[in-house]
Amino acid sequence: MDQISRLALEFRMIFRISRWQKLLFRVQTDTARHFESMLPDHLFRFCPAQRLVMQLDRPFTSGTYLVLIRAGDRLLELAGYFRYHDRVPYQCGGFYHLYTGCGGRGAARVKHHLLGTFGSSNLRWTLHALELTGGMISRSGIGPWDHPDLQQRITFWLIQNVLIGICECRDAFLLEKAILAAEPSPLNLDQRRWDPFAQQIISARARTSAGLSRKDIYRANTH
Repeated sequence: MDQISRLALEFRMIFRISRWQKLLFRVQTDTARHFESMLPDHLFRFCPAQRLVMQLDRPFTSGTYLVLIRAGDRLLELAGYFRYHDRVPYQCGGFYHLYTGCGGRGAARVKHHLLGTFGSSNLRWTLHALELTGGMISRSGIGPWDHPDLQQRITFWLIQNVLIGICECRDAFLLEKAILAAEPSPLNLDQRRWDPFAQQIISARARTSAGLSRKDIYRANTH
């Protein structure tokens, strides 16, 4: 068993213990909205999206990646996340961990999120749905959010406001599963459809999908 496999298993065991002893990792604050993150951030190489897009044609073969968004706590507040949860996601320099993914062609998956379409990225569709139903992005004051083309608007916003963490490893799925079990990662849906905030996003996506054309969903960006 390599280092990543051992760490993922240990990570999951720590999470189980923390569920039994809920106060073990809690840090008291005035708002009581902080829990110490158990994210093994030392395994990840963090890079701003603006710089990373220049490197995505040099793929890493397999890996787990984290998507951290600038002022993500503000976005979650506006989206209603804290009506259901007290725990604030891991943050690094004002960027908050909102999404986790993995793949055998990890660079391709990251490229789909940053430069793709709703058809290639659930994250992009989720951001659009939360904006359309509640103005999550426009009300946050985090720009730019003014391009007339829908997909370009999301692309430019992500490139300016995202930090990507990459861990190249063979057991990418195992590490992703362990992180999703122990960390909030609020914009991941598939593994937590029972969660009330995830259900809110799923409903928002269903309402917005009716107004999307095939061009909106599948047309790739040229940037």
